[in-house]
Amino acid sequence: MIRADLESRGLDPRLVDRALAGLDREYERARRIVTARGAGPATARYLARKGFGEDAVEAAFDGYVADTG
Repeated sequence: MIRADLESRGLDPRLVDRALAGLDREYERARRIVTARGAGPATARYLARKGFGEDAVEAAFDGYVADTG
């Protein structure tokens, strides 16, 4: 998603590759946000609004979901 956005703005794909290589994986970035904001529905909505994929959001919340059984 970030790659497509940057390339659609006319940035050289080689520069985009170098910039993205320095980023942590999406779920790692999402996990930091969950840790900082708390593991609740508002944080999940926040991540979705910011463009995090469903898989990354689920991975970020893994271990935070309370066992209701």
